[in-house]
Amino acid sequence: MPPAPKIAILGAGPAGLTLATILHANNFPSDSITIFEASPTLRDQGGSLDLHPTDGQAALRAAGLFDAFAARARPESDVMKVVDLRSGAVLWDGNGPDRRPVAEGEELAHRPEIDRAALMEVLLSGVPAERIRWGSKVVDVVPASSGDTFALRLASGALTPAFDLVVGADGAFSVARRLLAPDAALPIYSGITAVELTTPPGDLAVTHPWLAAYVGAGSCAAFGADRAVQAQRQGDGGARVYGSMRVPADWAATCGIDWEGAAPGVARKQLVDGWFADVASEPRRALLECGGEEGAVVPRTLYMLPVGFRWDARPGITLVGDAAHLMTPFAGVGVNAAMADALELARGIVTWMGGGDGGVAGEGKNLAGVLRVYEEGMFPRAERYARKTMSNMEEHFKEGGSESFANRLRAAYGKPRQ
Repeated sequence: MPPAPKIAILGAGPAGLTLATILHANNFPSDSITIFEASPTLRDQGGSLDLHPTDGQAALRAAGLFDAFAARARPESDVMKVVDLRSGAVLWDGNGPDRRPVAEGEELAHRPEIDRAALMEVLLSGVPAERIRWGSKVVDVVPASSGDTFALRLASGALTPAFDLVVGADGAFSVARRLLAPDAALPIYSGITAVELTTPPGDLAVTHPWLAAYVGAGSCAAFGADRAVQAQRQGDGGARVYGSMRVPADWAATCGIDWEGAAPGVARKQLVDGWFADVASEPRRALLECGGEEGAVVPRTLYMLPVGFRWDARPGITLVGDAAHLMTPFAGVGVNAAMADALELARGIVTWMGGGDGGVAGEGKNLAGVLRVYEEGMFPRAERYARKTMSNMEEHFKEGGSESFANRLRAAYGKPRQ
């Protein structure tokens, strides 16, 4: 059995934490793992996620955290409503006539929703607290003088000791990616910017009764030419609504909306008057009503990596999650792809540590072979997800986007309504 490699994981997001939890659950020495996270504390970024049985849920089972996930998941929110952006007509309603029957005891066999913050808390429960260095921003990955090892330069100026393996789980603007793909290190703008609106926690049916009825039990989407309005229920009882547009990359800075200084109601009205004035009254009202004077209004410029992005294998370093295959959220597969990455990489390391070959016979005899096997499996999987995401984005943001989406749901789940 080889000695446990010293592993640095860059980023305490779903990918990095999933990798650490699975290794920890398989008795990997915890003092050989260090997670470096730039944020001083856990961030609440992003809305509700649906975890697929073969990806996110499988990773949680491998980490011994499935029961904790099941206790926080919301299978009742695995419901979609589709509305025509122009007319407001309901084209698909999983809350009523298009509801999918689910057998008792099978609720988690599909794609139950969980808030990102809740998922992060579940994952954190599986990692020894002392293994995470909060507020430690990595600004460079530095090849060490001895073999295929790497030290980390921190924002403080400090240089860490060398690690046998650096796993870049550091998101869209990954530092680790710069070392593996210096000519393609930066993501590209997808063409879409989303404005996220949030209601405070509480019973949505009481605080925002119209919005509660409009969204339904899960999610509601209205797509059309160059714009979309999407809404999601949240586990804290509130909701998030997203107004998305095909606009230039600098739109958030040049559109004239004072995101920091204006009252939320003023910013929402400027957004709707300027970019959603001609959509149906219901999606428009969802944007205007989400949050009152307390809810946040946050623009998010959506970036992506090219479909099929790859790099040449390099011993001692690899990427997982958004660092490896950043996608827009329009297929809902990003977190599942990230957790699948972590699952496969952890399996390879654990198998190799136990005396196996880490994956494919003859390919995983050492740590470099484990990484090669992991990447050869991850690249085609990530490309499939990225192509699906790109296709969805193109379909959603064209005229008739909602009808196209509803037709896909009908084809997948049932016959068109008569």
